[in-house]
Amino acid sequence: MFLGPITLSYFSGESVNVKGFFEYPTSWVNTISLRNYLVAPLTEEFVYRACLVPMLVPGFGNVLPIFICPLFFGVAHIHHVIERLQLGENPKDVWFSAIFQFGYTTVFGGYTAFLFLRTGHLIGPVLCHSFCNFMGFPAVDQVPGSKYPRLISASFVAGLVLFLLLAVPLTNPAWYNSVYYQHQVM
Repeated sequence: MFLGPITLSYFSGESVNVKGFFEYPTSWVNTISLRNYLVAPLTEEFVYRACLVPMLVPGFGNVLPIFICPLFFGVAHIHHVIERLQLGENPKDVWFSAIFQFGYTTVFGGYTAFLFLRTGHLIGPVLCHSFCNFMGFPAVDQVPGSKYPRLISASFVAGLVLFLLLAVPLTNPAWYNSVYYQHQVM
């Protein structure tokens, strides 16, 4: 999914920052980074995937929780509205941003709920959440002004297509759950 942003980052010279991130841990061991890359992914995925999804599955089956659970996850991010309004920001801008954030956190929550249900583990959703927090929202607006806009646009499209094609095969439950695998073999 992040093939486009990674390609854009590489050609814009920002890949040096990624390299520095891994070479110098002191640059990311601070409270904000620990919150964004460790605490938030662990706690949010535990609450919204490991706790909420299993509560929804008995009543709704395996498919509806992928769409219901993320709504709670999206609403949980609305608290930023209060902070920004208290800082005196323009209410129209704050609400537009909040609705946009609700949209993409809901879609992301659906994906991590899907990951959790398919693999039966919390590791995938936590790692995915941490990586997405690290990458941030894709800077699509930077593509036209980039050095290779066609190549980068193609990598955005290729990343999305590959993501959609590989989501189900790469989350084969047999690869992640030995009990499932044993029952399938027997």
